[in-house]
Amino acid sequence: AFDFGEVGQQQTLTAQFKIANNRPQPLRFGPVGKTCSCTAAELAADVLGRGESTTLTVVWRSGVKQGRTTDRLTLPYTVG
Repeated sequence: AFDFGEVGQQQTLTAQFKIANNRPQPLRFGPVGKTCSCTAAELAADVLGRGESTTLTVVWRSGVKQGRTTDRLTLPYTVG
């Protein structure tokens, strides 16, 4: 979970998450799922070998939203 905190309208916020593969087999990532078109997500690499890492960059645009809001991302993967 990640919380951008209190945000005003028409704001654009960015967060980056490091994803590492600690398994002996490669990890293959599928497309990032989003619950809102206000969120964009870009994964720098879609396959990670053992010991490799990548960055997931998430950009969220508040638009005219007010009050507390929750949006979700999913990152499907397969091992091997």
